Amino acid sequence: MMAFSLRNIVAFLPLFHASIVVATLPSCQTCGSPEPSPPAPEPEAFPPEPEVPEPYPPELAPYPEPDQSPEPSEAPIDDDGVFDVTNYGAVADGGTECSSAFSAAWHAACDYPWNSTIYIPEGTFLVGPISFRGPCYNDRSPNVEIRGTLFALSSLSSFKSSYWISFKNLQGLTLIGGPGYGKLDGQGAVEAWKEPSCEKSARCKKLITSIDFINVSHATISNITLSNSKGFHLGLHGSKNIKIYNVKIIAPEDSPNTDGIHVSNSSNISIFSSTIGVGDDCVSIGPGSKNVSVSNIRCGPGHGISLGKYKNEKDVVGINVRNCTINGTENGIRMKTWPGDRPSNAYNMTFEDIVMVNVSNPIIIDQEYCPSHKCKSNEPSMVKLKDIFIKNINGTYSTKSAVIFLCSSEAPCENVQLVNINLNYLVPNSPRQGRLNIKGFLNGLQVINSSSRSHELIVSVLAWKKSCEYSVKMDHLACSSKIEQRCQCPESSWVKINVDGSVSKSNTKVAIGGVVRNSDEEWLMDFNMVTGMDEIFKIEAGAIVEGMKLAWLKGFKQVEINCDKAMLINTIRNGFTSISNIAKV
Repeated sequence: MMAFSLRNIVAFLPLFHASIVVATLPSCQTCGSPEPSPPAPEPEAFPPEPEVPEPYPPELAPYPEPDQSPEPSEAPIDDDGVFDVTNYGAVADGGTECSSAFSAAWHAACDYPWNSTIYIPEGTFLVGPISFRGPCYNDRSPNVEIRGTLFALSSLSSFKSSYWISFKNLQGLTLIGGPGYGKLDGQGAVEAWKEPSCEKSARCKKLITSIDFINVSHATISNITLSNSKGFHLGLHGSKNIKIYNVKIIAPEDSPNTDGIHVSNSSNISIFSSTIGVGDDCVSIGPGSKNVSVSNIRCGPGHGISLGKYKNEKDVVGINVRNCTINGTENGIRMKTWPGDRPSNAYNMTFEDIVMVNVSNPIIIDQEYCPSHKCKSNEPSMVKLKDIFIKNINGTYSTKSAVIFLCSSEAPCENVQLVNINLNYLVPNSPRQGRLNIKGFLNGLQVINSSSRSHELIVSVLAWKKSCEYSVKMDHLACSSKIEQRCQCPESSWVKINVDGSVSKSNTKVAIGGVVRNSDEEWLMDFNMVTGMDEIFKIEAGAIVEGMKLAWLKGFKQVEINCDKAMLINTIRNGFTSISNIAKV
């Protein structure tokens, strides 16, 4: 195991599928309720969260995952307790607006003194915005069974609130569909998707969530299909002890803001065994979320599985994402915060056993997230991201970096572990294999067993913000130094420094050196020196240090330092006690 602190330092980290370690370089530049609410001066990536009564009831343990889904009732019946919406005026012709009939059936079921079920039979129903509210008789919610297909009204002007269908103030709700039925289509393509995107414009109208669950507890949602939402497909707000499974959510890849499932201010949430392919996040976990489990999800297309923290909002605690396949998405697993946030925390997050297939950015921490480009870019995020465990991530990616950490300069990422990360760039034998890209400040990074071949590693690190404001203290490879020199403005593009060490058979002559090339593999310069070190891993480490020094002195902005000695890589991976005084810069 390897454990060391990184704060404004140059790091050597064993990782992935190529032979590169890192130089981190200085930069001279400083970074600078369901009812609709008026537009904010800066648009949020998430729609306004409905207000939720506080305090929340005590949290309970999440539901266990069942072996199989419950079966819906076999047929519509007229027995007491079953409330068929067609008996209250709903017409399954796809053209008659049926929200009044649905509402009447709900009120009858809600007031019923025993177990009750709202039944929506086969057929196509056109339904406007509707709210199924509680509390109901004896604080017990009716169940809802959908065998038909529901279409939303297409015009945004028909929606005074931010939802199409909402369930509020309920306990013990079961919403169930079944194979081949239980479909809800938001008809977002007709009008909503043509509006300016909230991610790019402050002029966008409110996002309409297809189904919102607000202050709902002990609920089960299963066997339904949601498609083409105007905004988010399914939202959980101020809810607890919810399980969602065997759900299918689909929207075109280019449909804006169509998150699959969004969770905020909710606890003990289990989302599993579902397929989600949309135009935005498959699952987005927002502020105030606690004990959220996401497992056995097939995600793609979309923007992956995301945790987002916006300013002035509550902590996020206890996120577990496991056994998922993410295919053809923009991001894999992403943690994002906005510049200028007030202090808050997101911690105890685990991501494990995840397969990435042609994902642009498989693992990303972005604390400079600003989709509207109107954030206070000179104010760093104050959200503390810590205790992040990322394990057994395998697959392929298609951009420059497999892992990107853009951490805050004022609230550094803390205690991050990468274990068994094996990500391959889609171009075979590319120097981009498994690249880790770090910018900002990070305290306590461990990289363990993250290479299929022990002699290879790759890390590439961007210049860290505000590095010119500090003297740099390094503690890695047992190399301790303090750089007091004046910070130089960096060069413009990538350089690659291949370093090596050699020793004669008689051990009388030892040399280290390297070659510097630009991103087009063109020679820029070389260096060499004779050293008194006589052990090969010390020689190799010394070569890395000299390459590091050269990078600092020349002010290169982005650097790859390459080394291919298995002994050195294993030493880095296993600890530094055996090379405690190998070099000083």
